[in-house]
Amino acid sequence: MAYAGTAREAVARLKFGGALRLAEVMAAQMAANAPTQLIRGRTVVPVPLHPSRRRPRGFDQSQRLAGAVARRLELPVTRCLVRQGPASRQVGAGRRTRLSRGRLEVAAARQAPARVVLVDDVHTTGATFDACARALRCAGAASVVCLAYARALR
Repeated sequence: MAYAGTAREAVARLKFGGALRLAEVMAAQMAANAPTQLIRGRTVVPVPLHPSRRRPRGFDQSQRLAGAVARRLELPVTRCLVRQGPASRQVGAGRRTRLSRGRLEVAAARQAPARVVLVDDVHTTGATFDACARALRCAGAASVVCLAYARALR
């Protein structure tokens, strides 16, 4: 789904408006559109939110989405990634800045599952998914596929 119009509004209302019920609606759409052959036999892992972002919100939107997606797909879910370093804000950052190495620091807190479905709300440049997938691979994941509610189009 394109990150525009209603999808963009839904993400904003979830992240910044605390409309937590939207996570269930969004997860239902994600689960319904997930390619079965890529999802089967995997463990769902949410993209971690930096603690300085989580505190004021009181929740992690990716964690909410991941849990709801996992329930619908009857898959296990684990939080094995931790955000490290400064809380660099992605909103408003250009493509080159987002993709620069070291901008987003993610570490696996413990051993990763072998086959992972990485879940986030929005896929923009892929920098977040890339950093998380690298951390998961370093922690033992053999395969990582990514699932997002919406994708920013150029």
